[in-house]
Amino acid sequence: MFAPTALAVLLLAPAAAAACCQGGLQIELTGWPGLGALHIARPDLPHAPPLVVILPDRLGRDRRADVYVERLNAEGMATLEFDPGDEDEAEPDPGRLAEALAAVVTESRLDARRMAFLGFGRGGRQALALAQGRPAAALYPGCPPSSAITAFPALILSPGLPCAAGAPGLAEHAYPGATHAWDYADGAWPESHQSLPAPEGGMRLPSRSDPQVTENAVGRVAAFLRAALRPVPAELRR
Repeated sequence: MFAPTALAVLLLAPAAAAACCQGGLQIELTGWPGLGALHIARPDLPHAPPLVVILPDRLGRDRRADVYVERLNAEGMATLEFDPGDEDEAEPDPGRLAEALAAVVTESRLDARRMAFLGFGRGGRQALALAQGRPAAALYPGCPPSSAITAFPALILSPGLPCAAGAPGLAEHAYPGATHAWDYADGAWPESHQSLPAPEGGMRLPSRSDPQVTENAVGRVAAFLRAALRPVPAELRR
């Protein structure tokens, strides 16, 4: 549970934070002004696990991140999902984001040296821009310019053709025939067609759930983050 002395600004109300344990995970729900709700899942491990910060698409937090979160938690990574709510059209303020992450890392006993970002659609663009030298994986972020990518290393998974953004440390993988938000399953009909907001805004893109692409993407994201967040050798620790 977050300590009031450390996170007085974090708690929106006494009932805004709740923790429980589910299947070897400590689950925390709290909030941060200007960023919305924070959903934290920490594997029940004796050591400080790495943290993957998850930024949602324009629709806000939805169920599409669940399969990625489940896989990352199973591999010993903590996850922090933002649910901006009414703030979903605003870009995360870097200062507030840094404050929130510092507080979460301290209070949830996470490894601050091993932190990465994962984003969906617009959240993917934000992850690539906000990482500041940390690893980031972006799912269908469109084609952000290389000047907007601060992550290192970085992974972009896209429908259609690769973007070829050319940023240092960037790996890309394309899924020909897939659509934007291939992991967005609407209700009980996984093959349903719909349109969702484009990462860049201003238009909507066709979307069709594709379980096979989703399964492959989950594996690629997990492998990328597992390698990027491997433990720091003792001789390199400060």
